[in-house]
Amino acid sequence: MNYDMPAYVLDTHTLIWYLSDFRKLGKQAQAVFGEIERGNAIALIPAIVLAEVIFLAEKKGVGVTLAETMARIELADNFEIALMDLDILKRLVVLREIPELHDRIIAATALENNSILITKDKEIIKSGAVQTIWQ
Repeated sequence: MNYDMPAYVLDTHTLIWYLSDFRKLGKQAQAVFGEIERGNAIALIPAIVLAEVIFLAEKKGVGVTLAETMARIELADNFEIALMDLDILKRLVVLREIPELHDRIIAATALENNSILITKDKEIIKSGAVQTIWQ
């Protein structure tokens, strides 16, 4: 999908740290969130990221729940949930250099939406398969 403004896909840690501990984000990531908060960019949250938030809240005790996450998303006009569809699934086969399935889905979401992925994940960055931002 093409947007009228820059669109950024959030990985799981990015979303959690945005909501709970902004200082953990890289400086460039923080700057992008400033643009998103000012309404000058779109934040896309892959559905798999929300599933991981549930898992991490239940199993690892991260300080963000799905209910809190959804409440924050619903308050913002430029946060969108990116559903996994057939086009994203088709992109998985060309992202073999990203070994972890959830990361592959997140990267495929960025590719399908012509977006930059906000991540510090070394495997995704090293793959070069998708444009990333963090530092």
